[in-house]
Amino acid sequence: MLRLKSGLFAALFAVCCGVSLCAAQAIAPDDAAAIGKVADQFIERLHQSLDVFSENDLFAPNIGTLYRDFPGDFLAFANPRMAKTLLLATDGATLNSKLLADWNLAYLSSLFMNAGGSRSDPLKTFPAEFVKLAKKSDYLKPFMGLGQPVTMSTRAELNRYLAEADPAISALRHAATPEILPAHSAWPQSYLPTLAPPGSMGFDACYMVRRESLVLVIVDMGGQWKIVTLAAPES
Repeated sequence: MLRLKSGLFAALFAVCCGVSLCAAQAIAPDDAAAIGKVADQFIERLHQSLDVFSENDLFAPNIGTLYRDFPGDFLAFANPRMAKTLLLATDGATLNSKLLADWNLAYLSSLFMNAGGSRSDPLKTFPAEFVKLAKKSDYLKPFMGLGQPVTMSTRAELNRYLAEADPAISALRHAATPEILPAHSAWPQSYLPTLAPPGSMGFDACYMVRRESLVLVIVDMGGQWKIVTLAAPES
C-alpha cells in the first residue's frame, strides 16, 4: 500500500468513529455554516443526479494532482489502488476521472448496501446487471464487499478499470429508486465540521464533515469552499 503523506487519513478514521480531534481548535460559526452549506448542496444535487461527475464545480480544480501528491488520503474506499510508478506517470485529468469513477461506484453501491439488502449475500444486495458486470471484474468486486482492492501498475490496467466502471455505474444508477435514497433530516451535532491536523494535503486547514455514507473534506480556496476528497464513514 502507498505510504501516507499526511495525518488526514488518520483524522478521517477518527471522525468516522465519532472521535473529536480538535476540541481545542474551534471552527468559526460562519465557517462551519458555509462548510455545511456546501456539504448539503453536494448531497442534495447528488440525490437528483446520482452522479458525482455532475458536481465537478464543487470540487477543487486540482484533485488529480492532490491524488498524485498525497495518495494515502485517497484510499478510503474499496477502489483500485495505483502503483507509485503509474501514479507518477498519469496526467491529472485521467487521475481526476479515476477518482470520480471511484466515488460514483462507492456512493451508489452504498445506497444498495444501506437499503436493507442482504449484507450476508452481496449477490442479492445489488441489481442483477451490476452483479453480472462485477463478477467479471477484479476491480469491481471489492465494491460489493468481495475480495480486496487490487493494485494497478500499467496504463492498460487503468484504462480497463475506467472502461469497466462506466457501465457498472450506469447499471447502479438505473436501478436506484427514490426509495433507497436516505431521507433528508436535520444533521446530528456529530456531523458538524471537524478540523483536520494542520498541513493535511498541503493546506493550512482541511475541514471534514459527514453526510450520509460519505465524509467530505473541504478547504477554503481563495474565498470559495471546495471539496478535495471523499471518504467512507466505515473506513
